Amino acid sequence: MKETLRLNRIIELLEQGKTVIGAGFNNFGIGDAIRVSRTDYDYCLWDMEHNDFDFTNLRTCLQFMLDRRQILERNSLQPKVTPIARITADASERNSWLYKLLLDAGVYGIMVPHLDTIDDLLSTVQACRYGCAPGEPKGHRGLSDNPHRYWGLGPEEYTQRADLWPLNAEGELIIIPIIESVKGLENLKSILKDGGSRMIGCLTIGLGDLSVDMGYPWQMKHPEVQGAKRRFLEICREFDVPYGGALPDSGSKTDIETAIADGYRFIGPDSNFNLNALALTRKLAGRDKE
Repeated sequence: MKETLRLNRIIELLEQGKTVIGAGFNNFGIGDAIRVSRTDYDYCLWDMEHNDFDFTNLRTCLQFMLDRRQILERNSLQPKVTPIARITADASERNSWLYKLLLDAGVYGIMVPHLDTIDDLLSTVQACRYGCAPGEPKGHRGLSDNPHRYWGLGPEEYTQRADLWPLNAEGELIIIPIIESVKGLENLKSILKDGGSRMIGCLTIGLGDLSVDMGYPWQMKHPEVQGAKRRFLEICREFDVPYGGALPDSGSKTDIETAIADGYRFIGPDSNFNLNALALTRKLAGRDKE
């Protein structure tokens, strides 16, 4: 088995300056896991924020994403489609045990709802890192026999490689915070300035919850909500942090063109498995020849 530069496809593509495209699960099952593993999506997201926190089902589905023939033909331990999960708790809730369970299942990244402050970010980072990880902040994640077997590594190698990127340039885990409140947007510049830009692999904006917090529920196209989105984009560009967000479920050409024009480097997740939209997104992002 050859060594791959990256085990995490999301990180590999971000380092190459490419756009990452994903699919999402709501009421996920074994059939969905098998189906998505055979597609050209770069990642799949288990949404455990707005759906059941069914840890047993998650572990089962992750196993069904593994295809021994696919691994053999690719000659690499890197999953064809990288599995990540959106955690149940908001960043402010400090529920480190939830991070522990998801990471020990074998996911390669965690999407974090409602990041509002630098303290929220530090708590998240510490929950995802081992104490032996280089640099600050130090982590407090506990050891487990489960994740290294899923990744196909020995326990010591997993412990070294399962660290956060870009905080650790060789790390294979990624956190993807969601900015979805007025407070989070107001604090975003200071979060990134105070060290967040070196800890966050990618930022996303949650226009739905942001519209609610601004007093315009479900009005994601409202001028003030769109103005907040533009502010988000400006700050991310200023600190050179990859950013993106979810497309409307329509997956229309206009939606995709807007995301590309806005500079989204992280697109999705598409919860409808719209393979036509996937093909169009890859084309507009310049990735259709891969």
